[in-house]
Amino acid sequence: MKAPVICALLAALLLAGFFRLKGLTFQSLWLDELVNLYRSAPALSPGEIFSFCRDVEHNPPFFYILTWLWQKIWGVGEYSARLLPALIGVAGVAAVFGLGCRIFSRKAGLIAAFITVFLPFHIRYSQEVRPYALLFLVTVCSYLFLVRLLDNPSWKNTIFYFFFTGLMLYTHYYGILVLVAQIFFLIIYFLTYSGPARAPLLKRTLLSLFLIVFSYLPWIPTLNRQLRLDSFWPDPPQPDFFLNFFKRYFGQEPYLTSVFTLLIILYLIGSAKKDRFPENKLLIASWVFIVLFIPYLRSFNHPPIVIPRYSIAILPGIILMASRGLLMFRDLKLRYFLLGTVILMFLINLFYTGGNYYSRVKKEQWRQTVEYIIKRDPGARYPVCGFECFGYYFNDIFHSPRSILPRIQTLQQAQSCLEKVRKGEIPGFWVLEAHQYEFADDSIHKFLDNNLDNLDSIRLKGAKATLYGRETDSTRDEQR
Repeated sequence: MKAPVICALLAALLLAGFFRLKGLTFQSLWLDELVNLYRSAPALSPGEIFSFCRDVEHNPPFFYILTWLWQKIWGVGEYSARLLPALIGVAGVAAVFGLGCRIFSRKAGLIAAFITVFLPFHIRYSQEVRPYALLFLVTVCSYLFLVRLLDNPSWKNTIFYFFFTGLMLYTHYYGILVLVAQIFFLIIYFLTYSGPARAPLLKRTLLSLFLIVFSYLPWIPTLNRQLRLDSFWPDPPQPDFFLNFFKRYFGQEPYLTSVFTLLIILYLIGSAKKDRFPENKLLIASWVFIVLFIPYLRSFNHPPIVIPRYSIAILPGIILMASRGLLMFRDLKLRYFLLGTVILMFLINLFYTGGNYYSRVKKEQWRQTVEYIIKRDPGARYPVCGFECFGYYFNDIFHSPRSILPRIQTLQQAQSCLEKVRKGEIPGFWVLEAHQYEFADDSIHKFLDNNLDNLDSIRLKGAKATLYGRETDSTRDEQR
């Protein structure tokens, strides 16, 4: 690569690091992050992590194992935990550059990299201890080595395509949809292929796919069990779901939505003959369409799994289409103007119209809730009824161990806690409620309020803690 390209890429990576490390621990870890960290604690074994992902979790184990290894090396803590996805997010910028160069040109690769740097959607999930930034990265790498394999069917490209696609499948179940899209593309590609060395190319490609499927066989029983789930929390998707997703990628900014729509249309109607990989339209269109619409069609008679953050698997394709669409403008001044205004609007969204991402609370405030409980109950007299993962904050972050009882989900469980108070086994208990502060059964609140005293409570964004017990002179003094 020429020096200006290298300098531009380094600048993009430095900026990517700045925006992904800035305010890394301002937001509290929210419930899903706590689950991820609790279930990948360094004290656990890889076998225990696999068992959890197989029997309980709705995601494959690779990110959990990676988080476990990361915590083994760098220790436990909010900053350490979030540093992993932040670095993965920076790597995603480099990967998008590589794929853009490989299928289009270095100019398109640089544009794609700079768009990813400032993209609010990508920044958000690069600061979350969940597998979404990793899904973005390994999906891009899978496509990069697929294209490299088709251009040069060497053993190196065969192994790397197998490796990154396998990681993709073990990162998130949407990776299966990406593989389906790749297989669809490969079928069309080989039906129309008329270039040299067709037999060796087909042989290496089929070998990669065989290795990918073979490596996933141990997880097939778990996949079958996930496919048989008869309930899941998302609402059924509406016909305009993709438009809503598309707006979210760009911070709900009308200008950005309009510009990216225009750029993608220009890409789709423009010529691809001069691109390094002329079949790029079929490659990207099948990628985006299949990964989005298979879950949508499935939602008609199965629990819906059409969720905006899952669709980060197709976000690189959208970025690449827009990047190539920008190059359809021959006027350099117009290109720079559009790219400049896009970046400017990203920054405005991050710091102003989106409510200043780096200083506005947007995630569940479990750190603050746990700190409040520790301050009000420093001796850990009262056990906590809630998710096991809250132990991560109590035990690992604040080093204030206390008993974590099962969260109250039924009236019978509430009655059991009441009996422990009546028998003097415990003086009371904290009840932690997530999301919308709602029990599955409204009668639980009434039962607790009618039979116990509300000794203390705190309500924050997405998190609520209530201390139930018997009010006495000593407890009144404690609350003062």
